Parts: sequence; structure tokens; C-alpha cells
Amino acid sequence: MPKAEDVLPVLRKILPVIFVLDTSSGMAGEKIVKANEVMREILDILKKCSARNADVVFEVNVLSFSTEAKWYFPQLVAPEDYHLDNLCAEGEANLGNALKELNDKLSCSSMLISPAGFRPPIIFFISDGILSDHWEEALLEINQNNEWFKIATKIAIAVGEDADRDVLAQVLGWLHKDGKIMPYEQAVIAPNDMEVSRITLPLITCPFWEQLFGRDLNTLPYDSANPYSSIAKLIIENYITI
Repeated sequence: MPKAEDVLPVLRKILPVIFVLDTSSGMAGEKIVKANEVMREILDILKKCSARNADVVFEVNVLSFSTEAKWYFPQLVAPEDYHLDNLCAEGEANLGNALKELNDKLSCSSMLISPAGFRPPIIFFISDGILSDHWEEALLEINQNNEWFKIATKIAIAVGEDADRDVLAQVLGWLHKDGKIMPYEQAVIAPNDMEVSRITLPLITCPFWEQLFGRDLNTLPYDSANPYSSIAKLIIENYITI
């Protein structure tokens, strides 16, 4: 019988959670305040879920974009190690630069390096969808070339009453066989979605994952004070059961 010291610990697979945060000048004021709140709420959920799960450990990173795109950590970090002051808003909203960074870093030769292995990422795009650049080319490129991005769970949090949900739906879309990006409106979240629109489709952009995560959002206990957290909790708790 092996000795206790000879038994190797079971490595939990890493589930990356990436926040792609719009910090352009258009997000100044209440929008950037809400964006910071949303990230804190989701981080609290990640800490609780990761602590009680035997198979998966969450790790996070933040990619902000304005005139340029910037990773806030060189590698993924544990949610409890996330120490970042509230982000400020200035500059243009160049999403294309952020998509290029994602394309570079979502790779087993870059950010996704671990002997434990990885689950497909969860990517939160937090923005008002009012963009400055020609981001469509970068979106097409990452959908064509990056397998991690293709299978990631992608959710957009539309911040502000003037948010362009059509643009955000396009960002979340998947590559059709005809080479066009098909938008995914159901994965764009706004605070009133649970009360007014009563979303009943799963918030998953990749058709394969829809089969695994299909669930009626109206069955989710809804916290009207923190609507983003309610939906994030559903996504995260479903994800770790696979």
C-alpha cells in the first residue's frame, strides 16, 4: 500500500475567466463605475465556486482596451490574488487591439500553460458597444484561427442605456461555414433582461456548449439589485459541473 507521502495530489483543471473591459472615454462616469462593480461581483462568485469545487480552479485576467489594449497581469491569477484599483476611462474604443491580444495570448504556448490542463475559457466583454475602430477584421481573424476563442463561453455585458447591443452581439458571434460572423443576441446581458425580456435561451455562444448548458433562465433566483451577478452565477455553476 503506498505511503501517504507517495500519493500525488490531484491537479484541478484551470478554468480561465477573462474580462475584456472597455476603458475608453465613452465609458466615463456611471458606466465605468458599473463595469468595476460587475467585475467585483463576478470575482466574489468565482472565489466561492472555486473553493468548493474539487475538479476546477478558476483563474482570471483583465484585458482593458481604449486607444491601446493592456493586460493587467502577465499570466492568469487566482481570484483571491486579484488586487486592482478601480479602472479609469479615457481614450478611443479600439476593440480590434484587444481581439488581437486575445488571439496572441489564448494559446498553450502563451497564457494557457499548466500541467493540469484547461477548460474552455469564459470571456466577459464589458462595454457599451460604441467602438472607434474597424474591429471586424480582427474578430474574423480570431474566429478563424484561435480554437480556444471558438469554444469559449462568451458573454457581453451591455453597460449604459445607450449601449449598442447589435455590435456586442456581433462580437459574440460564431463563424458560419460561409465565412460570415453570425451574431448571438441572446448572450448580450443588460440589467433589465431578466425582468422585461425574460431570456429563455442559454447564454452560450458555441452551439456545442449549448447542448451541455441548456437551461431556462427564468428558473434562476433573481437578485434585482445585482442582475449581472445572478446571470454570472448561473453560467459559472453550470460550467463547473461538466
